[in-house]
Amino acid sequence: MSSDTLGPLTWRPARRLLSVSGYGASVALILGLNLLFNVVDLVTSYVGLGRGLNEVNSLALGIAEASRLPIFGSLIILKLLFVSGAVATAIVAVRSRDPGTKRLLLRVIAISTLSFLVISLNNLFWILHVLA
Repeated sequence: MSSDTLGPLTWRPARRLLSVSGYGASVALILGLNLLFNVVDLVTSYVGLGRGLNEVNSLALGIAEASRLPIFGSLIILKLLFVSGAVATAIVAVRSRDPGTKRLLLRVIAISTLSFLVISLNNLFWILHVLA
């Protein structure tokens, strides 16, 4: 057995994940936008909380209550979980050999990205509404 194989599993260097193919580039672009919108959501949530707006994310409120963390701390935990999930989904999508799985996972990442875009725009709307 060579050093490149692990029984039925084959070692694939990370550089293959970073190769720019049409599909890989699409996944990378959507994942990059997902990360950007998650950061915008976190920053706008921080600004909104500082301006006196209330957090309405029931998951963040539940984590804050159960862990006794401040709301922003629970938001950071949620962002880490969401980003980790998106990255894991992207890795599985790029490594998958099944075209149906690739399409499905690309759609999952795209829907997540669009969701965080809408959330970020909503946060910006309310921040600007409070400032007006």
